[in-house]
Amino acid sequence: MYKNVSEIIFNILINKLRQIEGLIAGELIIVLLWVFAKSNFPYYIALFLIIFWFLIWYLISGRYILIVSKNEIIFCFNTDDKSRAYYKKVLKKLIDHLDSYNLNIKIRDIAPDIINSTKKAIKYRKKYDIGLIVWGYAFSETKNGKDIIHFKPHYTCRINKTLREKLELFLADLSLIIGKKDWNISLDNTLPEEAKIVNNFIEVSIFIIGIHSYTDYKLNEAIRLFNILKVMIPNMQEEPFKKFIQGRINSLIIETNLKLGDIEYENKRYDKARKCYLEIDKYKINKFKIYLKLGVIEYFFNNLEDAKDYIKKAKKINKNHPVIYIDSAFFATLDKNYESALYWYKKVMNLIASVDLAVIPLLEFLFDRYKENKNELAYLFAIGIINYKFADREKGLSDLSNFIKKTKKLQKYSSMTKYSKELLCKQKYQRAKKDKKGRLKRERRKRK
Repeated sequence: MYKNVSEIIFNILINKLRQIEGLIAGELIIVLLWVFAKSNFPYYIALFLIIFWFLIWYLISGRYILIVSKNEIIFCFNTDDKSRAYYKKVLKKLIDHLDSYNLNIKIRDIAPDIINSTKKAIKYRKKYDIGLIVWGYAFSETKNGKDIIHFKPHYTCRINKTLREKLELFLADLSLIIGKKDWNISLDNTLPEEAKIVNNFIEVSIFIIGIHSYTDYKLNEAIRLFNILKVMIPNMQEEPFKKFIQGRINSLIIETNLKLGDIEYENKRYDKARKCYLEIDKYKINKFKIYLKLGVIEYFFNNLEDAKDYIKKAKKINKNHPVIYIDSAFFATLDKNYESALYWYKKVMNLIASVDLAVIPLLEFLFDRYKENKNELAYLFAIGIINYKFADREKGLSDLSNFIKKTKKLQKYSSMTKYSKELLCKQKYQRAKKDKKGRLKRERRKRK
């Protein structure tokens, strides 16, 4: 008898709870009461099993979630009898496709009565801190004599502080990705039609999770997701949208690699930074700053010829940038060609004075080189020039004065020493002229 009851319970659990649509607690309890009544179970055992089963149903239906997985997507679709089977097929294929991409994305299908409006979707998302909820309707209809299953999806996702600041851009991107997708399954040709719906869900889901990863600074994950999406774009059916979507995804890949590369660069993880910058090098954009940083990275890896090549590439983009002059002077210093180095530093001094954020990090770079090799006094000269021109003029004059003292008997730095003295004399003359004007003004005031 107990074996028969177990089989009955098992069959109900499999067949009924897997088709949770429309199932309510009362219906479940009635079924259980009928089973136990027929089986002559003791009432306390029946009551225990009913409560236990009810809790299982409560969890399976999604009315309560114990643990929310990372990158979990909630699906909640109201369906009619005919569309339910196709919705389940699409969901199963969606899970298989996500697994084939080795994505750590979990799909959880919950009871359709839980979410049937934007208000309920937002409330459910906030309650369990879920990144993305895909909800809506799937229904069958007949058009032009053809049976069609129509999907009508809606998306409710987490908007963090970073994303809120760029909300208009995000919504524009999302609108572009969703585009005019075909959400119909023609029952005359179900297999490719189901695949089409699956791809639609994948494209939108990966894009949203990729944006979340980007704004949460999970940049490696974001790059991976955007690259997967890039591979999928050629298979999209919406031809008019392909170029626009491709361009936007490329832009996100570039932006994410740049952000990650800069973080790795600042933390002196140059091998990882180089990997990110080389990814960007594949795209047709202005790569001036990328080439400058790659030049520095190759220097640290002792690949001096590669470093020089990257500076040459940057020079072709903007030959009059102060960093180009300073880098050229630096490599001339490495070659002990101090006349050439001075030539480039003079070009720096002839630029219109302005604070260039790309120049300031070079001070730290040159200071580190000077600490490594105190005998190379050209680094001290370079620090003085950059301070004088871009950062702290008084500090620059002090550096150059120190350089003059250290190079009195060193003929190889004679041209740099002479130029440093000229700058100091010029500064003294300007100060004297300024002091004279101030003195004359004070004297005029006294006379009045």
